[in-house]
Amino acid sequence: MSSESTSVRRAVWAGSVIVAWWLGVGLLSRATGPSVDVWTERLFTIGLALTYLACWFGVSGSSASASSGSSRWAMPRHIQLRAIGTSLILVVLVALLELPAAFGLLSYAGILETTAVTDAFIADAALSFRRPPGAAWTGQVRSDLASGWNVPLAPPKAISFTTDAQGFRNVTDPTRADVALIGDSYVEGWYVSDDATVATVLERRLRRPVSNLAVSGYGTLQELEVLRRYALPLRPRLVAWFFFEGNDLYDDQSFEDTMLYLEDHDVEDLGFDLGVGFDWPRFRRGSLVRNAQRWLRRAAHPLIPQPLPPHGWFLDNNGTRHLLAYHDYAALEFTEYEAERFATAQRAIREGVALGRDHGVVVIPIFVPMKFRIYGAHCTFAPESPCRRWQPWDLSERFNTFCADEGLDCVDLSPLMQAEAAAGRLLYAAEDSHWNEAGHQFVATQLEALWQRLDLGAQ
Repeated sequence: MSSESTSVRRAVWAGSVIVAWWLGVGLLSRATGPSVDVWTERLFTIGLALTYLACWFGVSGSSASASSGSSRWAMPRHIQLRAIGTSLILVVLVALLELPAAFGLLSYAGILETTAVTDAFIADAALSFRRPPGAAWTGQVRSDLASGWNVPLAPPKAISFTTDAQGFRNVTDPTRADVALIGDSYVEGWYVSDDATVATVLERRLRRPVSNLAVSGYGTLQELEVLRRYALPLRPRLVAWFFFEGNDLYDDQSFEDTMLYLEDHDVEDLGFDLGVGFDWPRFRRGSLVRNAQRWLRRAAHPLIPQPLPPHGWFLDNNGTRHLLAYHDYAALEFTEYEAERFATAQRAIREGVALGRDHGVVVIPIFVPMKFRIYGAHCTFAPESPCRRWQPWDLSERFNTFCADEGLDCVDLSPLMQAEAAAGRLLYAAEDSHWNEAGHQFVATQLEALWQRLDLGAQ
């Protein structure tokens, strides 16, 4: 057999093996079963390494004639040495590129992921973490569900994201505000631009200064600290305190754990940071290898599809069918642990309302429902969808009962938003767990009505 024929056959064999491998992974990804997703991801990662090796094996065919005395199918020795040398160089290069991520100097997530702005935080000894002050960012972001599941649910969305000198989402530095909003990512405006947040819309409507003091990931304990340190010094007439049923209870636990850690390590100064040193969670988020693998996995999604987040189909008032993706908050059970965490949240709200009263400020707790509570009853689900088994907690009722027992004025957004859902209107982004622009406008309308009802403008 001629060396040219061996070269062609070697390249064809290598290419055929790789094509067969990827076809097999693609077929496996479309199967159903409890371990399909796990094995698909494993075989995808192995396939990347095999493709690299097959490229060396295939291109070595032209040198097969130089390997006298050895099998024509064996890789020539000088090609083996070249492959080993190149691989070692690549390993060293990747290791050098990983060093900045390992020591917290650079995150490749900000380069290869389009959600860098939503993940930008700095450490804070009083609040655990906060947004970096004076940030101004404009670019493309992916939804939280698309990023979490690493699937292309929708094209990246263009937004602008600005923080003030304290790290809150205000385009100017407020020194006085008639209304202050505290809460988490829903109020901060995770998936909308600066000009579309609740605070910005409400400020335009009231023609009064409104300060957005919400931060993604905060729970009620952090929000109480925000009320004390940042909201009350603005001398507002109204503080709208948003409580999100999905994760505020767990965020409080994370905050308490962090504060215990800082206390044990004698960290007292504001602005503490992990500094230049290795931290595994931080490195994992910013790693070049991990983010490159996620990018390749997304690019391969049309051929090797990944499972979508739990979802259903919603028909809006224009007759358009939307795929609504959901976070799995409603899959969790309300146990004694959650009841204890809710008692902690109640104490925080009670203390915050009393603190506002002492300063002549009206503090109104507002219940923020999860997306599934609003749209789950109006969606159709596939027979195998886990959403069919979900049951939201009775936290809305518990919240209203708490406010009634304490004599607190409050707003539950659940029935108001459910009426909008029944009318076929989308207040949450289809591909995200947060409000869309219409949702922010709707909440701003409720706050405007609250302002008028309390007659705060006449004070």
